[in-house]
Amino acid sequence: MPDRENYEIPPFCISDDYIGIPKGETRLRELVNETLRGREASGKAAAIYESWFGPKTE
Repeated sequence: MPDRENYEIPPFCISDDYIGIPKGETRLRELVNETLRGREASGKAAAIYESWFGPKTE
């Protein structure tokens, strides 16, 4: 990524692909975080993970 300094990169990774939020995009970051917290709380995140990476996947 040529302008990596303009993005916040999380300290974890499950692939070599990165998704970043431009620095200073507070509203976007909060929207993403709120959405992810909601998915975790509802169990939807676990269901998505299981469908892609669970023991029944090939």
